[in-house]
Amino acid sequence: MTEMPTAGRRSPADGEPHAAGPATVGDRARERSAGAGTTGGAASPVADVSVVVPAHNAAETLADALVSALTQRPVPLEVIVVDDGSVDETASVARSTAAALGVPVTEEVGPGPHAGVAPPAAPGSEHDAAASVPGRAGSPASPASPASPASPASPASPASPASPASPASPASRPGVGDGGGPAVRILRQPQSGPSGARNTGIAACRGGWIAFLDADDVWHQGKLDRQLALAGPGVVVVASDWVRRSDAAATGDDDAPAGPVSTVSERDLMVLNRFQTSTVLARTDAVRAVGGFDPSIDGVEDWDMWRRLASRGRIVKIDAPLVSYVNRGDSYSKDLVRVYETAMTMVARAVSTLPRRPARRLRAWHHLRFAVAFALAGDGPHARRCCGDVYRAGLLSAVPGAVALHLLPFLYGRLRRRLPGHRRPAGTGSQAT
Repeated sequence: MTEMPTAGRRSPADGEPHAAGPATVGDRARERSAGAGTTGGAASPVADVSVVVPAHNAAETLADALVSALTQRPVPLEVIVVDDGSVDETASVARSTAAALGVPVTEEVGPGPHAGVAPPAAPGSEHDAAASVPGRAGSPASPASPASPASPASPASPASPASPASPASPASRPGVGDGGGPAVRILRQPQSGPSGARNTGIAACRGGWIAFLDADDVWHQGKLDRQLALAGPGVVVVASDWVRRSDAAATGDDDAPAGPVSTVSERDLMVLNRFQTSTVLARTDAVRAVGGFDPSIDGVEDWDMWRRLASRGRIVKIDAPLVSYVNRGDSYSKDLVRVYETAMTMVARAVSTLPRRPARRLRAWHHLRFAVAFALAGDGPHARRCCGDVYRAGLLSAVPGAVALHLLPFLYGRLRRRLPGHRRPAGTGSQAT
């Protein structure tokens, strides 16, 4: 999901994170480094991965997020902190955390949220773009130039497929920090929101893969290593499950657990968002080719991105939690009305290429599931609005199929997770419900 403090949480709040003060940063860095078998980035092999961390007023939580990334083994090539118009000590926390780990820091003005990122594809063009994926018919076109800003109004062109070269070798590129280790890059820009901040990082990154990490989430040790092992030819995204915790300072110390691996299809992503943003490792050229995140639908922009990436290659998911996700109340997703409206805009775009019957069924399903979300939140008027929207959209005939194929299994799954003695699994569903 879109995760930015004060501008990007997805789930009901369990509580607020603790601040990570100066003394805590050094202790936590040493603790995590010892657990990872390294005393800083330079001692570890370097993976061809750029970590993109959007941060708006994230001083309370950023240190734990950065420590969890910089003490991975292998370490990432770079960690890009996009300071999205912060008025607190976000940049200072980034500097002090890097210093505690012996990692060099640079600061610069960001290139902007559209530099080097093509605009999102117009409805219908995503399936055309899929023709460039190996094994599918069609002739690929050239990818967007990373140096030229994209016009938000212009349609995206299908781009060349992601490079099949495997990044699994952690030393496939030299580090950009001293001694061949990682570096922290702080990019400053006026506040542009979650999508704009991530797009700035996407435009600036140097790695062949991008790992997204929100400023109040924490990676478990071993996350990057497990994901890189699956990042082979034809794969454009490696994601995982996650756990919800209320305190970032108390999470992230468990080794990444073993778990089965599943494939997430484009159809799966039409039904629900299947993973959270900070779990995602994505191929850089594929992310750029589909146009990055769409700021016009902040609130469901991550779900939309994964859906578009699914048209370009395989999405695999480790069915075990590799990320601790800190729930906050001050987020886009807490505004359920906003999320409903942006989600229905995205769904209408997504189903535009489907046959009429499944398209109508999916549209009806999403109206109904938001009705359930509003009802569970005690908001009867908006629950009734969602049901009324089904009627106004002329979707009544699609309701029985939507209920049978989607709503009843969804409600059964929610009920089953709440039964006594049932161990609730890591999160795997929608930002809204």
